[in-house]
Amino acid sequence: MKICNKVAFIQLIFNRYYSGSSATDKTSLFALRNLVNWRDVVSDAQHNPTPCKRFVNLVLDANIIAAALRFFGMETTDDQPTKHSFNPELAVGLRVVRHRYFHRVVKEFIETYIVDGTLYENHFGNIQALQEWERAKTYEPVLPNGRYPCRFPGCESSFKHDGVHRMRHELSHDPPPTIPEEPVLVNTVPDPTDQNPKPKDDVFDYHCGLMNMSLLLRNFMDAIKEGDGERIVRCIKMFLLHFKVDGGGSTKYALEALYHLFQLFALLSPREVERMKWNRTVNNHGRPGCNVAMDLALEHDNHLLKDMIRGLGANVSEASVRRICMSFFIMKAFLENLDLEMSVKKVSGEHCKKSVKQDLKKVVQTLQEQNVFEKQATRQAMFSFPDCPRDYLQLVDAKTLFSWINDHKRNVELAKRPR
Repeated sequence: MKICNKVAFIQLIFNRYYSGSSATDKTSLFALRNLVNWRDVVSDAQHNPTPCKRFVNLVLDANIIAAALRFFGMETTDDQPTKHSFNPELAVGLRVVRHRYFHRVVKEFIETYIVDGTLYENHFGNIQALQEWERAKTYEPVLPNGRYPCRFPGCESSFKHDGVHRMRHELSHDPPPTIPEEPVLVNTVPDPTDQNPKPKDDVFDYHCGLMNMSLLLRNFMDAIKEGDGERIVRCIKMFLLHFKVDGGGSTKYALEALYHLFQLFALLSPREVERMKWNRTVNNHGRPGCNVAMDLALEHDNHLLKDMIRGLGANVSEASVRRICMSFFIMKAFLENLDLEMSVKKVSGEHCKKSVKQDLKKVVQTLQEQNVFEKQATRQAMFSFPDCPRDYLQLVDAKTLFSWINDHKRNVELAKRPR
């Protein structure tokens, strides 16, 4: 899976939370974009990903600050916390006690504003029940001739298929044998026909869901910078679920993530798995936190290669281009060593970033004025995002997901194309 497909996830965030008709929703992404006048932020994030990613990070920082001020009972960052406050005695106490306080408070903050703990508990319960049921079906006894025996003790009947005839025969016994039934799963999708629905606050759910997806994107980017292969794989698993829920618009990205996991956990040898997991980033500077994705580094090399070919002018030919390509990395290392010995300052290709401090203050002030992190059941629904889910993973159907994964397992076994 290409790490630079993070652009597809940025586009997914914009598909769910950005709408050009949401200017009346004062805390929507589009309204906040108009507030700070970032005109290079557009709905088609794939064609202009850099400003869109910076804008998502800006709104994420503002959401975290506004939520933290609400969580600690503060009006401004200069105030003292009135809730979940830090006991002065802890400042001179044991380090392990301070760590315990920190983890407890951060966990409560995450469960309040970012992660719906009940939702994930239901998903884990559904997954465990389906795994146990599939395991019971997989290890069901089969006769040497490939037929399925009757599960009643002492009965010698057998059947070609595990179907209706076998089930009817087994039910004719008194008492019938115990047959593992398909588990009844907990429904995580709200029922639109429910006569007594739970109170819902679209604004609160909108910003909690936006923080959830934005933090996942930031976690993925940070894992790339640190070269953390294990964390990258965990992020790809979460990307898989979001792309699968999105449906037709993200099917190819969901399949790419799924087959990437197939390679890591089943198809490749342990040695190849280690290479694939830890050989996906490169650090050209040697400093911590300066890794870049290898496919992005390859794009930089292609840019330098084109500059070399462009320098040939009228002398460009197939032979000269082939000669440059074969000696590219030697020439690159030679030029870098020459610049180092002659003390030639290398101009960084990194783009200059303007300060967003004032824009951040504006967004935080707007979020505080609208009390977005105070759950209000009587608040008016958002015009462009009615019934916005707090977490889009609540739309995951565990049974459908299991069936989809098993279908592609069979495709791999039969050497069929994914799509």
